[in-house]
Amino acid sequence: MARLFQSDVHQVITLGTPITGGPKSTTCATSYAHKHKLDLDKYEAYVNTCNRIGLPQPVSSIYSKEDNIVDWTACVDTYNDQAHNIEVDSSHDGLVTNSQVWEIIAQELGNHPLISTK
Repeated sequence: MARLFQSDVHQVITLGTPITGGPKSTTCATSYAHKHKLDLDKYEAYVNTCNRIGLPQPVSSIYSKEDNIVDWTACVDTYNDQAHNIEVDSSHDGLVTNSQVWEIIAQELGNHPLISTK
């Protein structure tokens, strides 16, 4: 969405998201692709092509090496020069309830405040 609506998206913050890896970086990709009759290799190539373009917005990628759903190495953004990769101690599902993560999100939002157009 950030690529499609660049003027509307000020900043990107991800939680355990394979921002440099495609769907094969997740534990559920194979079963999802099979269920929906998707060509996983073709989709993986498409996602990787998009990822290589990078994003013009500031990117904060929050990830955990304890994540057993998404390969943490795919969450480290190497495509965007302005990316801020932040490691936390958490499970994948725990990222949304982890107080450290919410403190980081607040800090990251504060680092890139919206400029009022009023």
